[in-house]
Amino acid sequence: YKPVGEELRGILNDLLSDQEIPLLFYQNKILRVIERFFAWLYNEMKVISDRSGISLKDIETAQRIEAILTNDITKLPPTIKELSREAAMSESKLKKVFKSVYGLPPYEYYQQQRMKKARLMLLSGQYSIKDVGYTLGYANLSNFTLAFKKVFGQLPREVLKSNAK
Repeated sequence: YKPVGEELRGILNDLLSDQEIPLLFYQNKILRVIERFFAWLYNEMKVISDRSGISLKDIETAQRIEAILTNDITKLPPTIKELSREAAMSESKLKKVFKSVYGLPPYEYYQQQRMKKARLMLLSGQYSIKDVGYTLGYANLSNFTLAFKKVFGQLPREVLKSNAK
């Protein structure tokens, strides 16, 4: 997450103003926002690399593995062996690099993302606990409930109740 600084706030205010402004102006401002974002992201990656001693190549590999893990969280994740083959590194190095970049081992990260998706589905009010559990691949709803409570410290029905208020 990145807090919005003064420069970016000014650009966003220009974009959201009620004045009639030429299309080229909007395009320029949007490209400026994108440019600032990627400059920030590049610097963040360098900081992570410098701080953790992990190369930029390994950080990019971790990002690629994260994308594979979160591409479809309704399916079982690939095994560490499959991910290490995809990353072209040993299983232990993959776990170490992934944890350094994301703060959690790959499977725990996957579970956390899965539960975040579950929470969003419950908060939308369009799904029952049963629907969410089955959608995320749980055959046993008590396993889903336990996994949810482990991540959020509350049961799915408590989220539904608090959302209904």
